[in-house]
Amino acid sequence: MRYLTEKYFKKKIPKVDINYLLSTFNNVLDIERTLQITLDESFYSMVLMDKFQILPLSKEISEIVGNLWIKSLQTSRNNRYEFLLLHEFLENGYVYPDKYNDVVDDESYSDDIESDFGIYNIKNSKKKIKMHSEDLVLELHPGFYDKIILVLNFNSLYPSIIQEYNISFETFIRLPTQNFFNNNNNKNYNNYYNKNNNDYYSKNNDNYYNNEEEEEENIYVNSDKIKPIKKKAILPSILENLIKSLNSIKNLQQNEKDPFKNNLLNIKQKALKLTINSLYEYLKYNNSRFFSKEIASLITKIGQQILKNATKEVNSKHKLSIIYADTDSIYINSMTNDLKTAVELGKKLIDSINKQYNLLIMDIDEVYKSMLLLNKKKYACLKFIPPYDNRDNTKCIREIKGLDLIRRDYCSLSKEIGSLILDFILSGENKEDIVNNILDCLEKVAKNIDENNFNLKEYCITKQLSKNINEYNNIKDLPHVQVAKRIKEKKIDENVEINSYVTYIVCVSNSKNIAERCFHPKEIENDSSLEIDFNWYKENQILRVVKKLLQNFQEININKVIEILGIENNKNNKFNFIGLKVKNGIEIKCSKCNKINKINYILNRYDCIKKIIHCEFCNNIENNYIKLRNVFLNNIKKNIFYYYKRKTICMKCKENINSLFSRKRCTDESCRGFLKRDVNEEDVSNEIKFIKILSCGENNDNNNNKKTIEFDEGMKRIKNVVENVDDKILYNKVDLGELFNFLNYD
Repeated sequence: MRYLTEKYFKKKIPKVDINYLLSTFNNVLDIERTLQITLDESFYSMVLMDKFQILPLSKEISEIVGNLWIKSLQTSRNNRYEFLLLHEFLENGYVYPDKYNDVVDDESYSDDIESDFGIYNIKNSKKKIKMHSEDLVLELHPGFYDKIILVLNFNSLYPSIIQEYNISFETFIRLPTQNFFNNNNNKNYNNYYNKNNNDYYSKNNDNYYNNEEEEEENIYVNSDKIKPIKKKAILPSILENLIKSLNSIKNLQQNEKDPFKNNLLNIKQKALKLTINSLYEYLKYNNSRFFSKEIASLITKIGQQILKNATKEVNSKHKLSIIYADTDSIYINSMTNDLKTAVELGKKLIDSINKQYNLLIMDIDEVYKSMLLLNKKKYACLKFIPPYDNRDNTKCIREIKGLDLIRRDYCSLSKEIGSLILDFILSGENKEDIVNNILDCLEKVAKNIDENNFNLKEYCITKQLSKNINEYNNIKDLPHVQVAKRIKEKKIDENVEINSYVTYIVCVSNSKNIAERCFHPKEIENDSSLEIDFNWYKENQILRVVKKLLQNFQEININKVIEILGIENNKNNKFNFIGLKVKNGIEIKCSKCNKINKINYILNRYDCIKKIIHCEFCNNIENNYIKLRNVFLNNIKKNIFYYYKRKTICMKCKENINSLFSRKRCTDESCRGFLKRDVNEEDVSNEIKFIKILSCGENNDNNNNKKTIEFDEGMKRIKNVVENVDDKILYNKVDLGELFNFLNYD
């Protein structure tokens, strides 16, 4: 409530700690303050309810699902969808299942306070259940893209899958548990079941039984084994009726001119959308009456297969590259700067993908003019505002997701610099101008910092107190707590309490502990001996933001940025920034989760070693150095093999052409594009250099780190092999004696 009040009404409401509520009645001022906070909370709760139309929306949801209105007001989504399914199954003559609670003790768990699916009371939990298969996230290709990026999205993917494949409790064939067959009372059924299902179940099949103890981890799913029935199953029919109602309300809303009636129709539309999109979430919620991880897994796996098929369609038939794909969306590099051409291309892709399904619909979700992709759900882009009629007439807005510019532990100066760099990157200018603009900007910033031209507010770092100052046990390494305690004692700010935001600035001091070097802005104003540590801000604030934004921007070397900022070369500069990116890199399969970790970029060696050792998916630590040595050596052999294979690719049609039959041009008469070596001398040289830096410790300034020492010790055996291979590559070597041999008069 406090966050929403501050966001929409610019009103900050302090929080009263219940543990110290009695102490607020010691004097009149504290009583008045507590009463005012209580009044503000009550008033803004009503204002927010009115703004978000909570009463009419919750009433509309209750009418759709048929539950008590009070349950909808208490945000008990579990109760809402339970009643929706209970009504449907009862009408169709089914006996509905009993409600079990395997995760939370019955005495302690209250459904009334449940608010989010998949979240349960951890204090009273007996065991944690593996819910369902993870959403598919394909390999991403981080970097800066100055061509138009198309974002294609499946509309309501999971509800559409339920309808497309007629998935429901009565159509999905599930394995019986082993205890069922061990029961003597079920022998007759056992024989009947096996006779009628020989093609599906076999005693020799490892998946024949569904062990009750291991069913959380091993879920047998086969999308081909859904019972074919003529009529719509219950879950698809529920969704079909809801979607029909939604479409009819949309049609009424388009023709309705009365603002009041239009608003009522909009509320109904929101209620239906919430109900449609959350039905799948209810199926995978482990405290629900109709919880079924098998059905949830089936839906997710079909979704993964649909996304894979869509990517194949884009890659193979249309010869386009996908830079990122996640759950229900794919990000496609259109390889053009013309908006009209890109949108037409997107429509062709949509038509070819939508033909494969009856109810699944893919559409153009967003179109980006340019995009800086850093990691999963971490990117910045210039987004076209629809409709996409003409590029010249279409406006763009900047969109940032998941980047570090909005973190509170960064000062406002670093945020402003990060924002400026993003403006330059997404300006639409050519890369040379972008590079020059960024370097000029950093040079001016460094000069202004050195000359102390910025205001004190620009250096302020803000952090919130999660509890009262007296409740912190060790405050030596907590700058904001030390500053809060000091300003309260000095009576600079006596209202510092739990959930208060503390502002501090890092100053120059002989102490190595950062917390002891932090002071409140008013302390710095009152004490002329305190000086801001500009070098610390350059290194730990500005450089951190710049480094993350430019890590995949190959045109700018991080060492050059460090030089421009004028960061002093002291002990704090632990790493030598390399900034080497290669095409293939190394792929390490995690021994625990079997997922592949790909590393093809070295910003500094220490960070790269951390990525090699730690799996990014399950955080497993890989200590098998025999496996790592083999991965490195096989990578060298593979790169050399592909180089001598002399593969060529047409730059126009992207087809692989045999270089023995064609030298410069594509063999396809309708194309005749220029050919390019798939793996050239520079590629092999960089790949070997990449492996040499990792395995041999080249360009590394941090040999005292424990992880680095352990890694170097484990890779010691292949050091000579890698160095010998690197010596044989002549691409980066120039023999001056042979070059100037003609000058030898002897």
